[in-house]
Amino acid sequence: MSFSLSRDKGRFEWASDDLWALFCQASNVMKPRVYRMMWDILRFNLFAVDLLSEKGESETLSIGEYLDREGYSQAFKEDYLLPLAAGIWSIPPEKVALDFPAMALIRFFHNHQMLQLYGKPAWLTIKGGSKTYVDYIISKIDSSKLHLKVGIDTVQPTDQGVWVTTEQGKKELFDKVILATHTDQAVRLLGQNISEEEKILLGDCQWSANEAVVHYDEALMPTRKRAWTAWNYLTSTAYIHPSHEAKTSASDVNSISITFNLNILQSLPISKYGLALVTLNPPVQPDPSKTLARYVYHHPELTPSLINAQKKLDSIQGKRGVYFSGAWTGYGFHEDGWRSGMEITQRPEFNIQTNEEIMYVDGRDVKFGMIEKTLRVMVGMIDWSIKGLMGWMIWMICVWISIVRRLSGRNTSNNPTHNGRKKLD
Repeated sequence: MSFSLSRDKGRFEWASDDLWALFCQASNVMKPRVYRMMWDILRFNLFAVDLLSEKGESETLSIGEYLDREGYSQAFKEDYLLPLAAGIWSIPPEKVALDFPAMALIRFFHNHQMLQLYGKPAWLTIKGGSKTYVDYIISKIDSSKLHLKVGIDTVQPTDQGVWVTTEQGKKELFDKVILATHTDQAVRLLGQNISEEEKILLGDCQWSANEAVVHYDEALMPTRKRAWTAWNYLTSTAYIHPSHEAKTSASDVNSISITFNLNILQSLPISKYGLALVTLNPPVQPDPSKTLARYVYHHPELTPSLINAQKKLDSIQGKRGVYFSGAWTGYGFHEDGWRSGMEITQRPEFNIQTNEEIMYVDGRDVKFGMIEKTLRVMVGMIDWSIKGLMGWMIWMICVWISIVRRLSGRNTSNNPTHNGRKKLD
């Protein structure tokens, strides 16, 4: 999965493909900020996993607090990690910094091998998109037991079972009901029938609305084609004077968006399909003549309150015959939705037999090869030396300032003047 960043319509750009992409903007060669960012990327990839073994207060750190604690640069935060995480979870970078749990982000990066320095696997996509496996699953279900495009009005747990009422007013009684919906939708369906415990737990999941526009307008891609990647992070500021350098602080950013290059992600040759792009929350609307479709999606925000709710989810499962599942029970992806549904069906009360043993693993073990171990030692020593040198320089400056002040004070005391005039004997 390749990544690029473009600020202020190309005033600052870089991409992750290779060195040519990193320096696609020639002036990047002369920017210390770029080299500091690359150093911190190396440091983060080598040492971030150490947080996964920490306990106590470290478990509640936001990614912003973790980066501050470890001394990562603004360049690393604003030009790499925060926009990358914002693109993955479709939430603003400031929300990532303030709310996103550091352990969850680092665990996700580690699980998906995004921290590897070499030999990173290519991310795979299903040909035809997610609709392909949805259609396959539907084809395996008895059509007489499948009710598509039927709006549900209310879900009412009772002592006899769970009553489900459709928008057309039809009522049916079921032994058990699984609400595979967003949490706010589950709250609405239960209405006055919701328990206080369910209301509190489901309310801890917040959702962000994102507009997705399908188009083929190059204006929503980096200005330099060498910077075109699978995920293209775009920012713009409210005003830029022609004589000013591009703004590089997140606090200066006026708008943020991500453009996904479907030609790369879905292996769609441009020669056959033309340019195929999807922009999430475009800062400016693409050319109407090049716009194909618009959609609005709601994504769960992975916050400490949601992490806490996920841990307590089992306490409300099956109470009164109602169960809750969805991608919000994990990292917010399709795999999380599938896992949560399968976990419910494996509960004893469902008594469903499967042909294969299903095993869920929350993450890969942290292992370092000889190269990683060597690099960790080398980078750690260099980083320690740099910090030590900076500390020594600061100490020396403080000493010199103290000496100068003392000398100035001594000269003043030896000068027989008072209010700028010599004292008279």
